[in-house]
This record gives sequence, C-alpha cells and structure tokens, in this order.
Amino acid sequence: MEATLTIAEAAQESGLSAHTLRYWERAGLLQPVSRNGSGHRRYAEEDLERIKFLTTPRHRNADPSGPQVCGAAERGRRHQ
Repeated sequence: MEATLTIAEAAQESGLSAHTLRYWERAGLLQPVSRNGSGHRRYAEEDLERIKFLTTPRHRNADPSGPQVCGAAERGRRHQ
C-alpha cells in the first residue's frame, strides 16, 4: 500500500494551508484527492508532485494561468 498524507501533513509539506489545498481541488487545479473510509482526504505522492508543479516559478512563467495560481498560493500562505 502506498503511503499517503493527511491534509495537515500535505499542507505542512507544501507550505500551503489546508484551505488552499481544498480550494485548489474544488477549482480543478488538483484532481479529486482520494479519501479514506471516514471521508478524510489522503494525499499521494502524485498529488504532492502536482502541488509542487503549481507552486514552482517555472510553471508560473510557462503558463498564462500561472499568476492566478501563484496568487492563490500566496493567499493560502497568508491564511495559515
């Protein structure tokens, strides 16, 4: 079985807030995250890789939607 992280652990690992991770999932920036039997989000390595991609400067320069994504990341950091 693949190791997964809770939303709190994924937030800490990524430097974003749990609120930002939930928002990105609702907005479609992240694929729907898998859930455990209790319905709690469980972040896999692929989810963390996507989060890292969305928060890298190279992505912001390559994709016209990058500044909005970056702005969302910055707002999420302020809400921690």
